[in-house]
Amino acid sequence: MLNPFRKSSTLTRPTDPLVHAEQALIAEALLGASVCLMGRPDPTGAAHAFCESLVAASPNITLAWAWFGDLRADVIAPQVVVGPAAPATSSADRLQIERAFFAGPGADAGATTRAQRTRTFDVSPTSFHAPWRTAATTYGARSVLIVPIADASDERGWLVIYAARPKYFETISIGLFETLGQLLHAALAHSRQQVDRPLQESTDSVTGLINRRHVKQLMEQTWQLPPEHDTRGLLVVADLDGFRALNDQHGRMVGNLALRQVAQSLLANVRKTDVVARWGGDQFLVWLPGVSASVAGATAEKLRAAIAQIEVPSAQAEGALVSVSIGATPVTDKDSFSTAHDRVERALHRAKQGSRGCVVVARPGA
Repeated sequence: MLNPFRKSSTLTRPTDPLVHAEQALIAEALLGASVCLMGRPDPTGAAHAFCESLVAASPNITLAWAWFGDLRADVIAPQVVVGPAAPATSSADRLQIERAFFAGPGADAGATTRAQRTRTFDVSPTSFHAPWRTAATTYGARSVLIVPIADASDERGWLVIYAARPKYFETISIGLFETLGQLLHAALAHSRQQVDRPLQESTDSVTGLINRRHVKQLMEQTWQLPPEHDTRGLLVVADLDGFRALNDQHGRMVGNLALRQVAQSLLANVRKTDVVARWGGDQFLVWLPGVSASVAGATAEKLRAAIAQIEVPSAQAEGALVSVSIGATPVTDKDSFSTAHDRVERALHRAKQGSRGCVVVARPGA
């Protein structure tokens, strides 16, 4: 059987033209992947793009993973794992490493990344530390490179790369990979700036939900990541029936109260990992990742029924209930967000043109 981690010995000579060719491929990959930083404050997506580019550029790289988080954490579990040797499931669990293993010679095991530097070393099935034995036996590694995700004064995590050849990183140029750590740091710093912006920039003032602009950015970032299943999830748009007449008859204050109650009802009937946003006017967008197509109708109907129990918040309404029409669509791994949204809008149009107060599910391909 062909061993995917067996490489020719020609890469060991620094003057070999194959070395220069591989250096050029890796440099080109880094430049191409850096495009994902432009206007996309998404560190996980950026890290995934960079790691994918590295793995694609060199058959000698068997695994690349990135971690960024609490610098005081005792255990490092990567957010991104890419490569031909990557575990099929539970990547983070199987790659958990105690932070002490990242300490360099003579370093304090309790130190944060700020005390660390780029390190490369060879590994084998007899390496002293268990994580590096696992790197050799499970992931085909013969050398490991640890790069701080950092700039000159601030460090936020690590990039770790496994190669199938001893001394691989010294041969290719450690500086190329250090540049990648700096680029990933830029993505994290940009993301932090976005998080630190005033909350009102991303929040709807009436309902307290995230607004249309922010949820569109969030959906675009979500679509940058590979789906875990054939169905990404369920996309729902809910449109209140007769909302303009409610505003005209009872006043904008009553209308705003109704919108807030609908928002609270939606939040109460989804998971914490789901997304609920005010899409605009009397419309709400709900994104339920991982929900399968088989329960699309039942899930959307649950939301409709919950909203239908809300009374119009006015003494003059005499117990009238809020009505809502819902369009929903399962989202496949082939769908762009634009494609899925167009489909759910068509479903919503059919619901509004029909009896209203109902759910219409548009299946992919319909």
